[in-house]
Amino acid sequence: MLKPLVDSTATRQIALSALANSPSTSDRAYLFDLANRQDTVSTEVLRALSKSNKPESVRHWLQLLRTRPLPTNYYIFRGDLPLLQDEALLDDLLFTLQNLSNTQTLSQLLWALHGHSNEQVTTYLISQLTHPDRSVRYEAATSLRGNKSALLQAKLPGLLADSTGRTESLHHLVLEHELDSLQSIYEQIYLNPHSAYERSQALQYLGTYTRPAHQSLFWQVLTTPTADNWDTRSAALGLGRLGDTGAIEAIIAVSRRERVGSDGNAQAYVMALGMLKGEKARQEIETYRNSPEAHMRELARKLLNDW
Repeated sequence: MLKPLVDSTATRQIALSALANSPSTSDRAYLFDLANRQDTVSTEVLRALSKSNKPESVRHWLQLLRTRPLPTNYYIFRGDLPLLQDEALLDDLLFTLQNLSNTQTLSQLLWALHGHSNEQVTTYLISQLTHPDRSVRYEAATSLRGNKSALLQAKLPGLLADSTGRTESLHHLVLEHELDSLQSIYEQIYLNPHSAYERSQALQYLGTYTRPAHQSLFWQVLTTPTADNWDTRSAALGLGRLGDTGAIEAIIAVSRRERVGSDGNAQAYVMALGMLKGEKARQEIETYRNSPEAHMRELARKLLNDW
């Protein structure tokens, strides 16, 4: 019944989607056969299968990804994959990822493993952290967010120290696992970053797990007018954690400058002042009691109550 609609360019995508979502086994078999007869599976067929609410259709789509030539410009949209993270499809997804030859497709699918933390998935994702392709390494690390694997924790320092394979997403895993003894690695990253963002990540780590040796660095960043706002926030928090009360006035000056756009921009500085205490710090935090931003009013209330 749908064949004439499949043959018409005006109704083709609608008809293909109807076949992929059909409760009829014969309808879906017709679509599977159509895909199998194409030399290069068309984007329209692939999209109909991937967007289907039928696990059988999604399984066939995964099979096509690993066994058939794909269109040159085929791109996988996460919004087109309503079932891909379902537990029932995990084995098929993992088998497909392990057998893909297309690196671009691999990087576009790894996100679907996020939230799955069994040993097989974790081991596979860790193996992809050293993949030759940077986008694959990045997506693998992103997919490991929230995974508290002891194996991953043991691997992170070595991965972070490898400047050739390191991606920014590794940093989030280090913070999640609360690895607090990697200062020497982050010092090198700060001095030799791949990007300004990676340099900011290094400063964030040093400002989180502080050592007195970094006090002068925090002062330098905090008092540099052209420093990135994220960096000055990390520096202020670092000085707060070190208990450097001499930094109160400098922190207040920077926080007032950033506060012009939004009180929320000054959150890190207010937190640092809360660590340092002192009358000037208290008076500055008092100015946030009536902030137009609820989270800043709550932060000020909590800090002052704990004074």
